[in-house]
Amino acid sequence: RYTFHLRRSYWSNGDLVTAYDFEYAWKKVLSPDFNSSFVYLFDPIKNARAIKQGKLPLNSLGVRSLNDEILSIELEEPCPYFLELLS
Repeated sequence: RYTFHLRRSYWSNGDLVTAYDFEYAWKKVLSPDFNSSFVYLFDPIKNARAIKQGKLPLNSLGVRSLNDEILSIELEEPCPYFLELLS
């Protein structure tokens, strides 16, 4: 499990970037009806593959916003290159 404390940052329109933005976007990419050739990059995240295949609901994804500034990511198993995927 990784816990990220986001620094204060803003979108180009001046809105605050939040942990909820990441959770929403990642769940959108993993929804079965969203096409992406790079979805395999999310495979280390808990339940990502099963969600993409339509076997589990989106709310079972191992990504949670704890508040505006804290994002928690749970992996299926240890993944030594996970931080590189994020960067």
